[in-house]
Amino acid sequence: MLTRLLDRIRIRNAREQDGQPVTVLAAAILLLEVAWADHDISDEEIAILRSALTTQFELDGTTLDALIEESRQAQAQSVGVQPYTQAINESWNEQERFELVVNLWRLAYAGAGVDPLEEHTIRRIADLLYLSHRRFIEAKFLARQSA
Repeated sequence: MLTRLLDRIRIRNAREQDGQPVTVLAAAILLLEVAWADHDISDEEIAILRSALTTQFELDGTTLDALIEESRQAQAQSVGVQPYTQAINESWNEQERFELVVNLWRLAYAGAGVDPLEEHTIRRIADLLYLSHRRFIEAKFLARQSA
């Protein structure tokens, strides 16, 4: 499963795989990576993850459920975020990457507050997405305002 997913992500200039852009799956895995950073994925975090994916990618319920299930399986076997950020960097502009980081922060603000492990994970992802420190802080601020 993981090998198949990584092969899909490594395909340069791949626009779609099984009817979905490869980057949508990569984004879902990154969201799950933040949710799992504290080793607990709450129902509230899943709701925020669903909302972020629906808003950013305009997915219907059936597609969303399948995407979340596939990304959960891939994230459970994942050994790092670099292949996913690479796939996103190859296809997305800076604003799209920024929106993803805002959604990562919204996910981190779910529940009792931001866990230090969640913040570290978001920082690592933002760095790999080539977002400046200013944009990283701006994303955090926007997410905190909406929390």
